[in-house]
Amino acid sequence: MEELLKEYKRISDKILYEIMKDDLESAENSMKVRQDILNKLSELSINKNIDIEKNFGILTVDKKIEEELQKSKLNLKEQLDEIKRQKAAQNVYGKQFEDIYFLNKQI
Repeated sequence: MEELLKEYKRISDKILYEIMKDDLESAENSMKVRQDILNKLSELSINKNIDIEKNFGILTVDKKIEEELQKSKLNLKEQLDEIKRQKAAQNVYGKQFEDIYFLNKQI
């Protein structure tokens, strides 16, 4: 069980690093590996003498991963909003340009 917990911690650290450097594809693959470890852990009997946070810091790493994902999500949302504003402005100015072009052509 302890070996699986160590592996879970190592993979979690790897996921955090990959998210921080925006390598989301690798992070997703690592999350699948981490899920496999969780599945293996769920089949084992729980040793209540092991303090997961004290010995491995798993909860802290999981919280950091969650925070980084939230930051990425907010950043992505801001980028999408900016693209929408740019597209709307482009539509307005593009229409005005077409109107001016056709007016000049008629004159």
